[in-house]
Amino acid sequence: MKTFKNVRYRLPFILLVLFALVVGLFVVPYFANIVMPWQKAGAISTALNWGGLADLPRQSNHISVEMKGSMFTREYIVRFTADSTEINDWLNRCKRIKGNIPVVEADRQIKYNIYPGENGTIGGTIQVDKEKGRVVIDMSHS
Repeated sequence: MKTFKNVRYRLPFILLVLFALVVGLFVVPYFANIVMPWQKAGAISTALNWGGLADLPRQSNHISVEMKGSMFTREYIVRFTADSTEINDWLNRCKRIKGNIPVVEADRQIKYNIYPGENGTIGGTIQVDKEKGRVVIDMSHS
C-alpha cells in the first residue's frame, strides 16, 4: 500500500513538471518574441537573406538579435559592432545596397533603405554609425 501512496503523490508532481517544460520550451518561445540561443544563428542568416546582405564581418562583436511580429509578419533586428574598415568591407559586399544612395541623418548615422525584394520581404533598413562602429539591420517579412 505504501508504493501506491508514493505514486499517487508523485504522479501530479511529474505531470506538473512536464507541463511546465512544454510551456517553457515550446509554447512561450513560439508566441513570445524571444530569440533562443539555439535560434540566433538562424535568425541572423534569415535577416541577411531577406536583405540580400553579405555574411557579418568576421571581426564583429556584441552581436544581438531581436525578433518582433506575429505569426503573419516577422521582423528581425540584428545589431553588431566592428571597426570602420570591417564595416566598409561588409557594406561593399552587400549586393542589395549597391546603387542605393545612403541618407545621412542629423546624428551622422548613415541609413540605407532596403526595398522590397524576393522571398516576399517587405524590406528594411541598415543604420551605420561608423564613429562608434555600430550597425543595426532591421528586416521585415510578411
